[in-house]
Parts: sequence; structure tokens; C-alpha cells
Amino acid sequence: MLFNGVNDAAAELEALAEYAADLRPAKAYISIPTGLPLEPCVKAPDEATLLRAYVLFAERHESVELLVDNEGIDFATLGDAKDDLLNILAVHPMREEAVLGLMDGVRVDRSILGDLVAASLVSRVSYGGHLFYIMRPPHRKGAQSHR
Repeated sequence: MLFNGVNDAAAELEALAEYAADLRPAKAYISIPTGLPLEPCVKAPDEATLLRAYVLFAERHESVELLVDNEGIDFATLGDAKDDLLNILAVHPMREEAVLGLMDGVRVDRSILGDLVAASLVSRVSYGGHLFYIMRPPHRKGAQSHR
């Protein structure tokens, strides 16, 4: 995975491509952060850097793939949209369109989402021009609030 300003300089890309070539994978994948990062400073490299990385990898590998798109919006439910949504959000932030698609797929009233936000179980976060929903960590007794 490439990160802007962390491992995307020319020398680092060259070293990563060489390292991957030594591993001899059937396919080399180059990925970037596409979702809501844990730290706000995490950013994807620009397109020119991605192209440079792709060329360097393609010179050493028969098959190279760029993983530069979000996870999509197709999430499944087992019937209880509220529980399923909370289970997914416990491990994976979701774009708003994915959440709404999940709810619409089982014809659940979208007000459930507002109820979860109002109950402080879920937070709505804006990042990279998209709205995400994330699970709010439980408040532990004795823990200090950082608000």
C-alpha cells in the first residue's frame, strides 16, 4: 500500500518493486488508502506517482493490478438490518451510499440510521468528499473523555 509522503518517493517505489519481484508473486498488487483512515494525515499518492509505481512494477512482473477504488456498496444482510449494520460497522467504516443501499435492499426505514446516530452508537464522518458511518467505541467506565 502506498501512502503520500510516506513510501511514495522514487527510491522507495524502486525498492518496493524490486522487493516484490524477489518474492515472485503470481500477481503484484499496488494499493492505496481508499476509505476513512484512522489518522487524518493518511493520504493516497497522486496519479503521477501511481503511474510511476505501476510502470516500475510492470517492468518486473507479468501481472500488476492497481487497487485504487473503494470497497463498493454491496453489503449483505441476514434480515435484521440494524444488527447487521452494527456488526459491519464494528469492523469496517461504510460510505453513506453503502449504508443506504443495505437498508434499501431489505426495505428498512432509513430512520434506523438516525436513531443509531442519536443513540451515539454510530457517527457520521466526512472525508475525501464522501460521508462515512463508523461505529463509536463504547465509553468505558473511568475512561477520560477527549471531547
